[in-house]
Amino acid sequence: MTKLSILVASKNQSQFIPDLLSSLDQQTFQDFELIVVDSFSSDGSIDLFKSYKKTRLFLRDCNANDAYLFALKNARGKYVMLATTSDCLYSEKWLDNSIKALELDPSLSLVWSSAVNINEAGILRGVWGEHFLHNHPPSKFNYLPYWLFNPYLPELNFVVRSEVYKYCLSKQVNLDYMYVFMLNFTKYGFLQKYIPDLAHAGRSHPGSLTIKNRFHDFNQFYILLRKHQLIYFFQVILGIKKHIFRDSQMRKIKGLSLDQKMLMPMIVLKILLTEFPKALLRKIVRLVKLKRD
Repeated sequence: MTKLSILVASKNQSQFIPDLLSSLDQQTFQDFELIVVDSFSSDGSIDLFKSYKKTRLFLRDCNANDAYLFALKNARGKYVMLATTSDCLYSEKWLDNSIKALELDPSLSLVWSSAVNINEAGILRGVWGEHFLHNHPPSKFNYLPYWLFNPYLPELNFVVRSEVYKYCLSKQVNLDYMYVFMLNFTKYGFLQKYIPDLAHAGRSHPGSLTIKNRFHDFNQFYILLRKHQLIYFFQVILGIKKHIFRDSQMRKIKGLSLDQKMLMPMIVLKILLTEFPKALLRKIVRLVKLKRD
């Protein structure tokens, strides 16, 4: 059985694909398949992927969301990772380290990391999640209160067990599939862990984010996702729903105690008061750096 399936949605970004393929070749872990769903590119992208021996290529006229979901249905790996045609892996040991962490701890369903940002020419412009490298975010059972401050699990920067990923996406919510996963992964009690590394290089380029996409993502993340989060939070605190932690086999491990439920609002408030000002400052600094490009 293939250990890892890397899922890629592709359309007309051939200028960046060699960087992606080269970064995959440089990985110390090589037991993976590259599942590419290409929407009939006309710029040579298809030939580039065909030349890569680990590629399983599918041609479909679809958007990126549908492409990733189709790739997931065809994935053979025990684990799944998402990638894009414009980004590439940064740490040569990222796949190795992530798979080892998941294999060593059967309670874990997902591992994630920090990343670097590069411009169109591939020049390093900064580090996303640099603060996590020295002050790791909460993991496993301690993550739930922090999740209410920041539900973002970087979709291009994590490795997750395939069956857990599919399970989370099967629980339909009125959100794009990436945000459905961000909500359901923690809502259904699966456990994650941060690995101090720089997993991938995210590229800023003219075609990466349009104004329309930014507004859509803002609506999905800051409004709809947060709405679902708050509803779930109050349901748990008020005893309407029980929060159950699960291992990677989806077996129930434990629930929240009464004391934990009572303390949860205070813990969340403390996290908000301490983390929000720092997060706002980091965002301002990051925007300033990106504008220099």
